[in-house]
Amino acid sequence: ICFGFRNSDFGFGRTTRHLLIARSLIHLLERTLAQALHEQDILVAVVNPRQIRDFARASNQLAKTDQINARMIARFAELIQPRRTPPLSVSQQKLRDLTARKRQVSKLFVQDKTGWRQPWTRRSAR
Repeated sequence: ICFGFRNSDFGFGRTTRHLLIARSLIHLLERTLAQALHEQDILVAVVNPRQIRDFARASNQLAKTDQINARMIARFAELIQPRRTPPLSVSQQKLRDLTARKRQVSKLFVQDKTGWRQPWTRRSAR
């Protein structure tokens, strides 16, 4: 089953009862969705999409359509039964957020030090 939802409490509340989250989602969206599902007592397994892709390749299913992907994810979950992802405690969530922010600041520091910028950003005229 493929579905869409908005990044809000209302959108997350309308999800199904069995869900496998692939990490191809934006990391923040992945964490927010997993947290919302845990709050609704829905079992969650966050899986690296490479595992599902390798499973599909081993099953000789290389087509890239939403319907085939949904079937492969369901089959993966049924046969492999990935380990469930437990909910994070408040302190674990804070530590994860701080670590992610440290990575962002470090990356910005290196970019600033080397003068590397995204092509769409302007350098100030001096």
